[in-house]
Amino acid sequence: MVWWLAVLALIGAGVWITTAEGAMLAGLVSVFVAGLGTAQLFLAGRERSGLTAGEQWRRIGQSWLALPLWVKLWLFALNAVFIGAPAFVEWDAARVILIGYVASGPLLLGLAGYAGGLTRHMGIGHLVTLAPMLVWLVIDRGLSDLTMAGSGFGVVFVGMVVICRVFDLYDLVRWLRGERDVLGSQTDNLNVVSDALQQQLARP
Repeated sequence: MVWWLAVLALIGAGVWITTAEGAMLAGLVSVFVAGLGTAQLFLAGRERSGLTAGEQWRRIGQSWLALPLWVKLWLFALNAVFIGAPAFVEWDAARVILIGYVASGPLLLGLAGYAGGLTRHMGIGHLVTLAPMLVWLVIDRGLSDLTMAGSGFGVVFVGMVVICRVFDLYDLVRWLRGERDVLGSQTDNLNVVSDALQQQLARP
């Protein structure tokens, strides 16, 4: 995964890999490496859980389906602003946005495969890719340039990414404090019921 991230960072920054052919070749190699890393995490998760590949995928799917509706809508909207960036901002900025978006994919899939579903530590996959992208956009390009190029899209985009980072940090803190259940799992559902009962008992 380090190779994957390093190559995309070099392509995005235009350092060392400066030609279209070089970027394409390095990108293909990094995709292969990222695929191997994701597969290794998935296999390690299977070995840890004792599930078959099909059961592992079903568990990941069930975890996604168990997310609240507002979370799914938020994620759809967040994906839409990333994919739509080339239509609203100049290519230099859109290219970095798309690289940050693509870079997160193997990390998120690998973390989900290892855990057998969605967990609160998956925000790591966003933090290590989108945080540098956000810093570059604000410092190098400036919100004013993005706004002029995209009629306010830059402000909306940066605002949504910042909110997403806050959610990620909040979930990561909860994960570090011990909330490590797979979302939508039986254990997670029992914890929700337990919390609800505790709240009811705490009322006068």
